[in-house]
Amino acid sequence: MSAAPDFTFAAVEAVRGRIAAGDTGFRSVESTLEAARNRAPRTPAAIVYPLADDAGENLGGRATAVQRVTARLAVLHIVAAPNDPQGAKARAELGLLVGAIRALLLGWTPDGAAAPLRLVGGSLEDVVDGRVFWSDRYAVDWVLDAQG
Repeated sequence: MSAAPDFTFAAVEAVRGRIAAGDTGFRSVESTLEAARNRAPRTPAAIVYPLADDAGENLGGRATAVQRVTARLAVLHIVAAPNDPQGAKARAELGLLVGAIRALLLGWTPDGAAAPLRLVGGSLEDVVDGRVFWSDRYAVDWVLDAQG
């Protein structure tokens, strides 16, 4: 089964939609372009964005291009942490939100994917202006076929 050549961008929108429809506790769920327009999303917020496409070798021989591609995308979690000098409230809220999204996404297969979404890793991105930013990175495989 091959996917559209722009599968990664469609996957970002599918992930955004799945998070927005889920019972996750986010006040704002946006994709990259929405976030670019909305510099200060209502917290807690999730922003879904593409990271990269990693393409494997051509499996189609000389006649055509058929490649297995790993789409990499991320979900940035943003929680407000005002008046929380020890970070206990932010830590608790972030843990719940990250867990809720992981439960929604792990093992789910977006339309056109060759395999379910999998977690690659997560990391603290920043703590600034009373907000904490955590990013989870996901990967999903798909097939790019020049013949469609």
